[in-house]
Amino acid sequence: MKKLMLYWFKIQVTKAARKILIHHYSNNEVQEILLAYWQKYLQLKKGVPAMPTMGGSIMVQLAARSTAFFRELTSRGSSKEEATNYFMTLPGRFISKWVSYPGCLQE
Repeated sequence: MKKLMLYWFKIQVTKAARKILIHHYSNNEVQEILLAYWQKYLQLKKGVPAMPTMGGSIMVQLAARSTAFFRELTSRGSSKEEATNYFMTLPGRFISKWVSYPGCLQE
């Protein structure tokens, strides 16, 4: 279930990020940002500790993904404020879907 939730999150973030970033970057740049973000996440994932619950595991994985996204945006010249604003816009695009997903908040 955890892998399914993380996969779903990846798909939703990718769709939402495209809609947000396309107003600030070209199509090619958006694609490059998303690919580089994923590579950064895979590097960070190696250091993410195992958690005793599925909810805890999902939360630390989401924290690693958030960090990777922020680092990728700032490495491309976005200020910390801009990167934070882009990132803070993302949850509104998909969080209601996640919360309504059957069993997502159950252990």
